[in-house]
Amino acid sequence: MMAYELTQTDCDTLTAELQAMLDLSEAAVAILCDRGGSVLIKEGVGFDDEQELLAALVAGSYAATRELAGVVGERDFDSIVHQGKGKGLLMHAIGSDVVLFVVFNHEASPGLVKMYADRASRNLEAMFDEISQRVAVVARDVTATFQTHKL
Repeated sequence: MMAYELTQTDCDTLTAELQAMLDLSEAAVAILCDRGGSVLIKEGVGFDDEQELLAALVAGSYAATRELAGVVGERDFDSIVHQGKGKGLLMHAIGSDVVLFVVFNHEASPGLVKMYADRASRNLEAMFDEISQRVAVVARDVTATFQTHKL
């Protein structure tokens, strides 16, 4: 299976975009994962031990939601928000291969989180479009669309 490689420069740029989104939205954690459930980048405080599990669950949830969209006549839902009493979750599609997952607490405004996640997603999609133009490499994980190569 082939994948696109994220260089250290790519990772730094993606991390900066996520950090800016977290700062503006006052969300706690942002994870970029591919639709196979592999973590690409995690930024923010918390969920260090659970990031792989979260990415796998996000990928599964997004796949199920995509099927649900088809049943009701939509091609896809770009953004999904779940709100509990103390925490909220936002999943946002970035192109066809990447999902942005954001965790926010009850002090953060869901509308602001969504607005800044939408903005970040547009920037991230342009970055992933450029990365996808590169020559693919043999994937270490057959489910991965992207893999990191940090120096």
